[in-house]
Amino acid sequence: MNILIDIGNTRAKYVIENDQRLSAITNTACINILQELETLTEINSIIIVAVANQSVVDEIAVWAKSQSIKFQQLNTQANTFGIINGYQDYQQMGADRWIAVLGAQALYPNHNLLIVDSGTATTFDVLAASGNHLGGWIVPGVELMINSLFDNTDKVKGVINKVESIEFGLNTNDNVNYGCWAASNALVDYAVLQAKQSGVVIDRVIFTGGNGCELKKHCNYKSKLEEQLIFIGMQRFIK
Repeated sequence: MNILIDIGNTRAKYVIENDQRLSAITNTACINILQELETLTEINSIIIVAVANQSVVDEIAVWAKSQSIKFQQLNTQANTFGIINGYQDYQQMGADRWIAVLGAQALYPNHNLLIVDSGTATTFDVLAASGNHLGGWIVPGVELMINSLFDNTDKVKGVINKVESIEFGLNTNDNVNYGCWAASNALVDYAVLQAKQSGVVIDRVIFTGGNGCELKKHCNYKSKLEEQLIFIGMQRFIK
């Protein structure tokens, strides 16, 4: 079996791949990931994408070598599987975003795609059917938007409340919550429009990340929630 790991700032997610099938996602603290790996047997390879905690990655690499387990850390490339990175300096693009783009292309080849990954930040990436990545946007995630108002204003106070409605609020708390969700959803609409102006008519919007399900509920376009998108991208590197 193969272990695919996505390491963030404080949390890590991983799945077990066996015979091209992916297990459910397991979430754990980054400091616990090696301990959990040590409980598993018959590991053929470990593949990691990390945006932080390189020391944790290095510890896993050392352990994998001691166990004769194949190890790969994936990084952003200028061209992978025929997909051409649109960044002027491809190394500036987060590896998690790049691998998610590869996952999207694996699921929907020859489609014009908008990939929306919504967590601490919300990222937007446009991938043309030709394999050209057209770049994207990075904006604060919904909770970060909400907290920035609550933390940096004297009289705008409230609590984060995930809501399915983006109607007009009738109190300050709902004004902030509904407004930030509405702003994030509006960016999806505008990204589709911007892609069209760049000559790419979006066939499908793919949502992933912790807030992907909520954003998808208000999407006005053909869309799909792919919670395992980054792992589908990582799966392409299994040898």
